Amino acid sequence: MNTPSLRKRKKLVLNSDDNEYYSSGSDFQIDSPPTKKSTKRKSSTKRLSKVSKIIKDKKNKIVKSKRNSKKSLTSEEVIKVALDRLHSTSVPDSLPCRESQFEDIYSFVEQKLLDGEGGCMYISGVPGTGKTTTMYEVKRKLEQCKELPPFQFVEINGVRLGDPKQFYPQLLLEITGQKRSISQSLNSLNSRFNDQDSKKKFIVLLVDELDFLRTKTQNLLYNIFDWPTKKNSKLIVLAIANTMDLPERFMLKFSSRIAFTRLSFQPYNFKELEQIIRSRILEFTNIDIFHPDALQLICRKVAALSGDARRVLDICRRSVEIAIEDERFQVTMDDVNKSLQEIYNSIVVQRIRYASVQEQIFLRSLIQNFRMSGMEEARFLDVYTSHVELCRFEGHYVPTTTELAKVVTNLDLSKIVLFQKSPSHLYRRISLNITPDDIQFALNLSDEN
Repeated sequence: MNTPSLRKRKKLVLNSDDNEYYSSGSDFQIDSPPTKKSTKRKSSTKRLSKVSKIIKDKKNKIVKSKRNSKKSLTSEEVIKVALDRLHSTSVPDSLPCRESQFEDIYSFVEQKLLDGEGGCMYISGVPGTGKTTTMYEVKRKLEQCKELPPFQFVEINGVRLGDPKQFYPQLLLEITGQKRSISQSLNSLNSRFNDQDSKKKFIVLLVDELDFLRTKTQNLLYNIFDWPTKKNSKLIVLAIANTMDLPERFMLKFSSRIAFTRLSFQPYNFKELEQIIRSRILEFTNIDIFHPDALQLICRKVAALSGDARRVLDICRRSVEIAIEDERFQVTMDDVNKSLQEIYNSIVVQRIRYASVQEQIFLRSLIQNFRMSGMEEARFLDVYTSHVELCRFEGHYVPTTTELAKVVTNLDLSKIVLFQKSPSHLYRRISLNITPDDIQFALNLSDEN
């Protein structure tokens, strides 16, 4: 089957029995400058047609090899192997249900490299929709392609920086190996992306967790989106975030307009979630360890609330554990109902789901603080600073330290956080009484209310 051109592919509509959504490769541009014709367009279009073949060949190769290499396992062995394969940190051999997004990202980067142009793609979607996993697959395929101009792939994760302004020194270090101060790094980066040196190598910059790079002035986010638009910048930015309208929020503060391409990862529907689970199991066995109705119940439940693949894996894994505890080798509806009862109807999850706006913002700020510091506890004053920034950014009321201390006390009484006693609430230590993933899951459920 012939692969449609990039322009045609962007008009495709993806349909399912449960919902419809447009292809996430549509362009979102603000005062987009006119596109220049390239003499390489014809040859690059031919190369673009290889993208679908890459995906198809890879899928066929994996399926064929797995069918031929499956060992004869007993039912007991199969269900124990399933526990490992259904772990959210387990890396699958294939990437089901994200072929279209893979093709859009790969084509975008390939076209920019062949045309010698910079560009920015903003990739958004709620957690658990396969954004980062798809990006790593794109990176692997780009590095394998010998027909592309040489480029350097750089990855920066906003969570791991600690301070958003450390983005500049980190980026300069990755590109040049030089260690400079924040201001020196910014000057060097501005010079690099504005000079007209045609011999410099392309930089493909992956910025993950872009949400954590917000600053008071938003200059950092502006620079990330603005640098690729400079003539001969040779910078391709792939920015990943959970927030769909993040660019619109910070661009309101700037008079200039920036062109970029938008790619949205929609939450998985129940059939896609079911395919993800089955593909992991079919990697090692043909034995159906889930009763068909049991797996469908899990996938429909999660699809209706969040579409988070990681949550489906967690529920499936817990259902398998329950079956093993009862010395059975197939997951039944009863097993699934027990696991769903544990996860969805727990008092803590329901408490967070219906928490006040300030309580939810505080929990988000607390998780952000933990991720950035790498610690499992934080000072109230540090979290308050993050809380204030988030309130201002989203247009919510900014509480005083006394008001927020009362909010934290309520969360402590609900056993969601532990608020240590101290003469001054500013220096009291705060830790979580449940896992960050469970809090994030409950917050996602709240978004569905």
